[in-house]
Amino acid sequence: MTTWADVSHWQMIDLRAYAAAGHDRIACKATEGSGYVDPTFAYRWRLAGQLGLARLAYHFATAANRGADDFDHFIGTVHAAGGVGPRDLLCLDSEDPAGVSRADDHAREFTARAVARGYPSGCLYTGRWYANPANLQPDDLAPGWRRLWISDYGPAPDGQIPLPDGWTRNQVIARQYTSTATLPGITGPADANRTLIDWLGKDPIMALDQQYFDRKFADVQNGLALIIWGDDRDDTKDIGTHPDNIQRVRKDLADLAAKVGGLAASGGTVDVDALAEAVADKLAARMAQ
Repeated sequence: MTTWADVSHWQMIDLRAYAAAGHDRIACKATEGSGYVDPTFAYRWRLAGQLGLARLAYHFATAANRGADDFDHFIGTVHAAGGVGPRDLLCLDSEDPAGVSRADDHAREFTARAVARGYPSGCLYTGRWYANPANLQPDDLAPGWRRLWISDYGPAPDGQIPLPDGWTRNQVIARQYTSTATLPGITGPADANRTLIDWLGKDPIMALDQQYFDRKFADVQNGLALIIWGDDRDDTKDIGTHPDNIQRVRKDLADLAAKVGGLAASGGTVDVDALAEAVADKLAARMAQ
């Protein structure tokens, strides 16, 4: 079971020592509201990537704000720090005590904007202590964001944590279980987390990164859905998708093929037929939406 820290400017961390101790991922606070940027984020995000750590960037919600504005601020900050890599995850941290009554609307707006900007998957950080009074349930988030990083410091085993209303165990990807851990590289008490469902994945198709696939399939879907009107006065003369769009689709599929080839070249055994079937299934599902 993977254990990892989440940090903001409140924690002093030597990322090299943290990585050397065997940790494979780190969560870093990026932004809060629609204007604040954590002053340590850019440096830590870049260095964590250089050290080979998988990274989670989180945004602390100010629920009174428009969620779309918060996401724009968040993703702009992540882009400025180097962007989202193939092993990275975006997260909405919803625990604003002043915004309980609007937390669900904010999450809906935030994740809808994420999807619109090409980030259809991510996760939510919150606890039962907040989600229940806020009525913050999975259907408040875009489908690809219905994964929960839960805050629960209680004694219950991971498989028996009381969940917020509406959530199921197969949606819980991680548990923040303490704020007083002693971890290599971190000065003082630290937030510590356990991975319950590994979003990095262990099979080859997941190793290519769900967010990467989601973005590529969204591009393919959008390309095939674009119609060029052959004659504005006669719908029977509509000729379907423009050749330029087909070229874009071909490029997207070529990019996927290159990713698969790179994975195969990096070592290990890749079942090409299984990969092809998985890609076809994912594409068919995306096109059917």
